[in-house]
Amino acid sequence: MDDMARHGNGTYDHDKRQWKVRTQGLKASATIKQLVEMFRVEVPASERESRPFWLRYLGELRKLNTVSQAEAELAEAKIKYKDNDPPEYSNFERDGTGNIRRKQRLGIDTINLINAAAQISDPNGPPEVRDWLIGNLRAGTEPPKNESLRHEIDQYIDGYRRKGGKQWHEVRRSLDLLYEATGNIGFRSLDVTHYRQFLAILDREQNSEQWTSRTKQNRQRCAHTFLRYLEADHNVIFGFVRNSKYRIEVGPSPTQTKYTLEQVKTAVQHAKGIARTALLLGLNCGWYASDIKELKAAHLDGTYIVKARAKNKRNGVQKGFVGKWRL
Repeated sequence: MDDMARHGNGTYDHDKRQWKVRTQGLKASATIKQLVEMFRVEVPASERESRPFWLRYLGELRKLNTVSQAEAELAEAKIKYKDNDPPEYSNFERDGTGNIRRKQRLGIDTINLINAAAQISDPNGPPEVRDWLIGNLRAGTEPPKNESLRHEIDQYIDGYRRKGGKQWHEVRRSLDLLYEATGNIGFRSLDVTHYRQFLAILDREQNSEQWTSRTKQNRQRCAHTFLRYLEADHNVIFGFVRNSKYRIEVGPSPTQTKYTLEQVKTAVQHAKGIARTALLLGLNCGWYASDIKELKAAHLDGTYIVKARAKNKRNGVQKGFVGKWRL
């Protein structure tokens, strides 16, 4: 919540199910019901899942404000340069009829944007203005398939699996979190604001799922690998991928003890009973004490151990995958 407020994207009122932003340049609000009406899709009432729709709505309002401010500047310029020509460094000039105009046009939707900017805050204003804004919002909800971030993620995962990539489900989980931060956008629209939200989601997941810092770093690495893949295939650049200030660092654990190869050989030679079994499972399967404690006879078939890792469970519910280790 603090992160959203800091970047001027507003806050969410869970009781009223309403988004609201109050900044010097923009004041707006929208309930979940209003977002559903705008986009004609089912918008979840949770803060996390409704946020992409709210951000798209905010983006359109900011466009309106930008054009409104530009037109105010033009009106001032017409008064200021009424009796003389604008200087060369100015953004304005005289056209063939002697009228003051901008040197560069604002875009093909300038007239629509100006009309909407003047009347969007009036709920009793002309319905065609409101319809234009809503239509513009809906047009942006479904990017073309060849530009869709969701499509690129699915293609990337499919290719990863076909090549025999290990832990593909972990890659999928990482990219799903990235998609949660961006919403349904074209990959060319992905910017540092989305990336900061992705990092905030990683913080949230670390707290709720009790991740280690290493797991959090691995999630970021998976996302970086995918983004570099997009850069190579589509000639785009995501500069934040290489910015060190966003890199998640994992230092050595102060409580971690490391053993030499000779010490491990000595331990295996002298260990007996349950201690020897636990030591071999740790060495061969990479298990922790929590995995060994859960081991049952039903998990063994004579050649393999088939079970879920303890770290992939939360309150006894399986959240990861079932592993298979050959003894």
